[in-house]
Amino acid sequence: MAYVNFARNCTEQLRQKVTDELWVLSVFEHGSFTILRCQWSKHSESSAPSKSTIPRIIKKIETTGSVADLPRSGRPHFATCETNINIVRASLEASPQNSTRRLSQELKIPRTSIQRMLKDLGYKPHIPKLINVLHEDDWDKMMEFCEKMLEMIKICIIINKIKEDEFFKQF
Repeated sequence: MAYVNFARNCTEQLRQKVTDELWVLSVFEHGSFTILRCQWSKHSESSAPSKSTIPRIIKKIETTGSVADLPRSGRPHFATCETNINIVRASLEASPQNSTRRLSQELKIPRTSIQRMLKDLGYKPHIPKLINVLHEDDWDKMMEFCEKMLEMIKICIIINKIKEDEFFKQF
């Protein structure tokens, strides 16, 4: 479910970016940068694009035919494919107490990839602790404890008072 929400958010951001850039192109074709900045507030809540952004958008459309970003360079994440995500999910359902290191060793998947998958699946990086709950008879025990403590305090006050009296009688 977390992956679906992530994908929806990414799609929404991409849709908004494309909408904004196409709007900029349509307005810029019919006017100047000053007109574009004035009309931007009617179109979007964000700040208007800078003067250098407009030529970049136009150049990107002319060269690639789209305003979408080019694929990122670098090594792709092969370990986080749908098959491995399902394997990790099944392993966690079978033994949820396993750490990411143990899962990594058992499944032969890098630990960082497992951490990324767990984050996408909505798992938290900690083990929840047991929380104490009060029961019906706990109130009676607490009242009994308080009464005993009050008696002990009264006794201590009386003893201290007697000691003070004896101390002052010496003078």
